[in-house]
Amino acid sequence: MSRFLMSPKSAEPLRVRHRLVHDALILAALDPDVRAIEAAPVEIAGTPAPVDVIVLGRTDGRFVLDVPEAHPRDLDAAGLALLAIESLNLPTLSFPAPDIRRQPRWSNAVLVWDARAVRVPVDARVQVLAALAEAGTLTLHEAAQATGLVRGPVSAVLALACADLLAIDLDDGPLGPETRVRRIPSREDAR
Repeated sequence: MSRFLMSPKSAEPLRVRHRLVHDALILAALDPDVRAIEAAPVEIAGTPAPVDVIVLGRTDGRFVLDVPEAHPRDLDAAGLALLAIESLNLPTLSFPAPDIRRQPRWSNAVLVWDARAVRVPVDARVQVLAALAEAGTLTLHEAAQATGLVRGPVSAVLALACADLLAIDLDDGPLGPETRVRRIPSREDAR
């Protein structure tokens, strides 16, 4: 069963055949160190290979995403996948299932990702980003207050994380008022 995942870090929807790869991509989409997610078209002996290879562009380089539990069980398909990955000549970044499902990160990521379709008024976005530019980091409660919204201010902040505009600490405990939020430098700032 194929799923599609869209993120501001990918130029087009990514077709994903395995649930764990999909879930690893949600974590990558919310990871401020991941700057790009792309499907790598792979050819073997001049023929397009029928495998999904995802490349993560991180602040420390480009890596092929490897989810060991998603490896093909069929020997021919597994060999084809290995040849495809080797043809890219990139290091792999392994995301085993226990790392993907590690708590509280996974539960927090699901809560954040569920807000990805929330529409954030431009005024609220500007106010949150300005507050973060001034303070450096805010709590989730402070960032929600900075939106100026009466309805759904926390969901708006979570949606901004899905839009790759800010980072939310997913690892330090369940999401709550004290969860840390920081601005992600824009690609222009990084130059």
